[in-house]
Amino acid sequence: VAPGLASGACRAELHGVYFETGSAALRPESNLTIYRVAELLKAEPDWVITIEGHTDNVGSVSSNLPLSQNRAEAVRAALVKTYKIPVDHLTAKGFGEARPVETNETIEGRARNRRVELSRKCS
Repeated sequence: VAPGLASGACRAELHGVYFETGSAALRPESNLTIYRVAELLKAEPDWVITIEGHTDNVGSVSSNLPLSQNRAEAVRAALVKTYKIPVDHLTAKGFGEARPVETNETIEGRARNRRVELSRKCS
């Protein structure tokens, strides 16, 4: 999970985090990925991580931006409540549809744009 961060990168896409459609409710199959992130963060106690939520362009900007923020917050809450990661080591930021990594013209592209990323300040 987040192999980029584990290898010293400053940003990594977090594969394996899933939400209910149109919702910030984490699906149970996300648990293993969130556990692995928690283990990485416990091994790197000095890291301060930003959890970034992203959406595709289905729906309106006014609904996608808060959805992405709420999804990032859901991941943050799981790390804090379930795995006791210090709350001050995590921030959550939603970007809505503003930072696509693929086209939103295809099903596959939209799926890639619905994602969670982790970033940290690197020095």
